[in-house]
Amino acid sequence: MRPPCIWRHASQEYRATHENVKASTALVRDNMVNPAVDGGFRVIRGRLSTQLWRYFAVLLTSVVRAIFVAGWQVADTH
Repeated sequence: MRPPCIWRHASQEYRATHENVKASTALVRDNMVNPAVDGGFRVIRGRLSTQLWRYFAVLLTSVVRAIFVAGWQVADTH
């Protein structure tokens, strides 16, 4: 049985997102991108209700979604 398409393309999708963030923010090093993305997601998570938060997460690719939900607690939302 073949793995689902979302699993097979996850690394490619993440790399494309990583390069897009790096180019649009003018960050010069790869290791600067992940903290920038994580920080942006923390701000977004803090401002959205649980329902809106879930709608937003569905739009993200699998690896980026995992970064978005990492460390999330229900008590953190309003």
